[in-house]
Amino acid sequence: MIMVYHAWRADKLGGAPGRMVMVDRIEWGADGWPIVGNSCTPTCETQPPLTSTSSVPRCLEPGRCYIIPEFGVLGAGNEFRVYSGRQAGGTVSLESVKKPGCFLRHRFGIIHLEPSDFSPLFDADASWSALPGLTSGTAASFSLRSVNYPDNWVTVRGAGLEACSIYDKSFKPAVADFLVEPKA
Repeated sequence: MIMVYHAWRADKLGGAPGRMVMVDRIEWGADGWPIVGNSCTPTCETQPPLTSTSSVPRCLEPGRCYIIPEFGVLGAGNEFRVYSGRQAGGTVSLESVKKPGCFLRHRFGIIHLEPSDFSPLFDADASWSALPGLTSGTAASFSLRSVNYPDNWVTVRGAGLEACSIYDKSFKPAVADFLVEPKA
């Protein structure tokens, strides 16, 4: 089951930036308490701060290359090198192997491959949380969540890729799951 919910950052209760939209897998433990995402029930374990490295198993390891078949629609092949993200917090950035220096980023809801302009906006647009696939729940597939628009996920739409909001009526977790094929 997938749960969409609002949550406040513990250090910003009632203040800015306000409630954040969260999407997590939810399962039920033997004790009847929910298990949210891949962590323990939030009430029984301290959660890591937003700027710390995620405790969720990494689906994409920095320093490795991966073949991501669906990303071939961007016109630069489907092989990407993963780097530690251009933003803190355990994020990743994906660089095209065929177009060195060009990174996967979102702009106006569309996914592009573009060279860095070294701006803070580019760094945020080209940083992703790589999480276990929304429908598979395992590291055999992954889903990419935008860092600066956390309710947006990379999805396949027609013959391209876009950053789709969970509020979009057409959002389907299945089109936000991508297979992981490590390059030897």
